[in-house]
Amino acid sequence: MKKVLLTLSIAAIIGGTMPQAVSAAGIQDTPEGKEYDNMYRSSKQYLQMWGSLYVNNIEGKISSIVIDGKDFYMYKPVDTFGNSYPYWIKGTLGDDNLVVFTFPQDVYVVPANEYLGTPESQVSAKMAKVVTNGDVQEFVEDTENPNLVMKWENNTLTQVDAEIDGVPRIVGMYNSDGTFTGTGEGNINWNVFDTTLPTPPAGTETTQYVCNTTDAWGNVSNRIVEFGTAGDELWIKGLYGYFSDSWIKGKIDGDKVTFATDQYLGIYTTEMYYYFFQAADWEEGISEWGDPEIHYIPQPAVTLIKEGDKYVADKAMLMTFGMKTANPGMPSGSVLLKPTFAPYNEVPATPANPAITFVGEYYAPWGRSVGINIPATDTEGNFINPDNMYYNIFINGELFTFTPEVYAALTEPMTDIPYTFSETGVVVTNDGSADHTITLMMEETPVIEVQSAYTVNGETRKSAKVGTAGIETANVATPEVVTTEWYNLQGVRIDSPAAGTIAIRRDRLSDGSVKTAKIIR
Repeated sequence: MKKVLLTLSIAAIIGGTMPQAVSAAGIQDTPEGKEYDNMYRSSKQYLQMWGSLYVNNIEGKISSIVIDGKDFYMYKPVDTFGNSYPYWIKGTLGDDNLVVFTFPQDVYVVPANEYLGTPESQVSAKMAKVVTNGDVQEFVEDTENPNLVMKWENNTLTQVDAEIDGVPRIVGMYNSDGTFTGTGEGNINWNVFDTTLPTPPAGTETTQYVCNTTDAWGNVSNRIVEFGTAGDELWIKGLYGYFSDSWIKGKIDGDKVTFATDQYLGIYTTEMYYYFFQAADWEEGISEWGDPEIHYIPQPAVTLIKEGDKYVADKAMLMTFGMKTANPGMPSGSVLLKPTFAPYNEVPATPANPAITFVGEYYAPWGRSVGINIPATDTEGNFINPDNMYYNIFINGELFTFTPEVYAALTEPMTDIPYTFSETGVVVTNDGSADHTITLMMEETPVIEVQSAYTVNGETRKSAKVGTAGIETANVATPEVVTTEWYNLQGVRIDSPAAGTIAIRRDRLSDGSVKTAKIIR
């Protein structure tokens, strides 16, 4: 994501026009006609936030179009962070395959805000020019070429005249008073995407391997995957927890197997993106806040090199949203650095002892958090299958049961907690992580113990019980506020909010973290 300076001159934004009157909300319901609901979006997104303009290349977001004769509809051509309003824009399809969207078009209405005392505002789509002067960018309504023109050909929808004389043209969202909302998209290219998931030939036999890897923070994790060979192809299933049933395919050449990038994994429904397997190199860098971070460089393929009975990857194996990117996805386990694969043979074993890492204070009505680390290894340090593990909690020496009467998220009592179980308000863990946080609805601090168990072929072996004897309730020093910044609800930085208004406060703390909150003054 590229951040640039932003100047919003009133004359440039309004372009000399009068504020629009609030009218119909636009088209919210799906129009009649043939719908293509599997459009793969590619565009350049402009988002004004925190007093700066962020420019980002969008890949893989899912959208829809509808064609009804000459009527042509696009769903949310501008779809930026925080915009939850559904809307369609309407164009006319010509015999030359050009689709003309006559602008401005009303798209949705922002309701009145009683706290700010602002009336409802009709948001409209208009064409805008992105004019750059040094490091400063201005958005100027394009009155000479006010319409959006797209070309629909070979199941691909492409913006025509995305630039004129080197000046980018975007679809921008404007308020009723003519001010730019801070959101827009250009270089728009959508295509119909085939959502068929790759699968190995029927009858392909598989063998279990353990994938050992580290993430971007240096945490080591293991997960069981399946290898299947069909001719000169090697298929791997279950690299990523969110897409545990998805496969990637590699080409076998002697002791090497090469996996091409951009292999489709599925849809991440939380954000409605197409996700892909992506090979990448990486390097250490510094974030805009001065913190260390890892930068990923997309590569065309990753090669697994056979060393004895193991395979070692020569690049990172990422799960990314969109093709041609190295943007790791939101689900945990999206980054596999230095992955190795070794054959896995599951045998009975005694799990390594867990540990209680912290005991939080009690806060009504949310309860008390207790941190537990449960290694998915045996007493010799060998990996064991977390899918066959569970653990028990003991309170004051007695086996504890989580019940629906106390924990509303449960539908039945739970004594044996599956290792991978996660439910907010009961226990929280991330895929592949040994760290678990349980919630105890107890005001008095009890003696807490935990014991893990591992079952193979009907044989269960348990760790020792590990308790909180000698562990004091966590009393972590509260970091202090170092600097405070104020922003209005449009993300523009202000000196100080006026009385009776809502603003966003952004505090940088002494521990380097940043907290934001919506404040009523």
